[in-house]
Amino acid sequence: DFIKYNAGPFNGKINIQSIHKIEYHKGLYVPVLWRIALDTKGIIVHYNKFDDIYFSPENAEDFMKIILETNPNIEIKSNKTS
Repeated sequence: DFIKYNAGPFNGKINIQSIHKIEYHKGLYVPVLWRIALDTKGIIVHYNKFDDIYFSPENAEDFMKIILETNPNIEIKSNKTS
C-alpha cells in the first residue's frame, strides 16, 4: 500500500492511494521540490494535494505496473518533449 524510498539519510513512504499523477521525465532540470535521484531519467510522482517527488526506479515499467494494480485511477503522463 506504500512506496518506500531511501536515499542516503533521506527516507520515507508514500501512500499509493494518495497518488494522482505520475509523469516520466528526462533532463537535467527537474521541476519538483523533493528530488532523491541523481539520474537524468526518472519519474515524478504527484501525491496528496501539492506534494511531488522525483526518483528513478530500477525498472520503471514494472514499477508502474505494480502501482496501477493498486491504484488504477492514477493519471500517467509521458513527457516526450523533455
